[in-house]
Amino acid sequence: MKIGYARVSTDEQSDNAQIDALEAVGCSRIYREKYSGRSKSRPELERMIDTLRGGDVIVVQRLDRLGRSLKDLIELLDNFKSKQVQFISLNESIDTTTAVGELAFHMIGSIAQFERRLISERTKAGLAALTQASLITKVAVEQKANFEDIEKWTMNERGLIFYCQSFIDLRVEPKWLPSYLTPEQIRDELYGRVNLACQKHSEINFSQYALDHFSENSSIKLNAFFPGPIEGNIPPGDIPEDIRLNLEKSLSKNASFEAFTSLINLAQICKIDEKHVELAVSLLNNANHQLKATEDKKSIYQTLNGLAKVAGTVRSKKLAASVMILSRVYRDYLNVNAEPENIMAVGLVASAAFEDKDEWANYIGQWFSELSYLPLEQNAAVSLRSMLDQLCVLEPYLYYTCSRPLEILKCLIIE
Repeated sequence: MKIGYARVSTDEQSDNAQIDALEAVGCSRIYREKYSGRSKSRPELERMIDTLRGGDVIVVQRLDRLGRSLKDLIELLDNFKSKQVQFISLNESIDTTTAVGELAFHMIGSIAQFERRLISERTKAGLAALTQASLITKVAVEQKANFEDIEKWTMNERGLIFYCQSFIDLRVEPKWLPSYLTPEQIRDELYGRVNLACQKHSEINFSQYALDHFSENSSIKLNAFFPGPIEGNIPPGDIPEDIRLNLEKSLSKNASFEAFTSLINLAQICKIDEKHVELAVSLLNNANHQLKATEDKKSIYQTLNGLAKVAGTVRSKKLAASVMILSRVYRDYLNVNAEPENIMAVGLVASAAFEDKDEWANYIGQWFSELSYLPLEQNAAVSLRSMLDQLCVLEPYLYYTCSRPLEILKCLIIE
């Protein structure tokens, strides 16, 4: 039986949207709660738990409707699991009745473990960077600066240089991707810092207010806990045992986006063993780099981009070579003319697998050479040449391996 749970914090708030969503998926019974997420007393939740039977399915609209914190959420989900009760969260597309949903549940559990382990480390490690960011923001506010205008100016004036330099720097530090310095990621990491500090000092009134605010507005996203520019370069932890077994099970199946999802996600927060990368490479080799039941462009790109990140993060030359082959197999699906920057970025991320400068430059030269020989449209050729030209200006060593694709792209452009 599907059982719904809806919660709002005050009598003034309405749970109608939650009720509509729960009824739409067939919940035959719905428990309605009007208590703050920070309140330890939630009688309707306790009543629901007392009535659970094996085979029941708990459904919520959002994860934060159920748990007061990530730790509380994991404890509740573990309780459901012990009672053989399944769980569905509609907004986050988590459904433990499916294999993918079970993996998502394990991922949340993994992040919860790392959150507890890194609370004090992260608070100290990011202090200097946060202080600098706060000072810049303070000055901007005092000068009544328009932040949208600042962002547009910086992107127009320095965006391409920053973007290309970030790719070059991956050879030194492969975990700090250019996307980690987007305004959204910086915001999420800042929210993550505040959340961790408030969890540690929950007895303070401000902390309770902030945690309620985060809960009601769903401000804390999973990527708030990923390694990033204000992370203090904290080394990743080992993969928890149950998640490691799940990972190895996934890599023993047919080559597909679903088979690699666990590896791709874990590489952002955990220390990946070489043997797991070898399993991924063997899976691709045995399948002749053909992904099973994968024909849509989005899944192919996600697999290619995700494996490129793994290759760079763990410095796996073999996986980087497999990414190159995979890009050739599915080049027609990817449509380079529509998104030339994205396809170029995959190769630059994968090139971080090579610490040796010669090998790194050769990989980038090979990647751009293969792109330049494709039937490129004018806009795509202009975009690729602009990016490659800037890369070579910032790192002249690349001229040795990229001069040929530069000339080819130049010939393709009609002045």
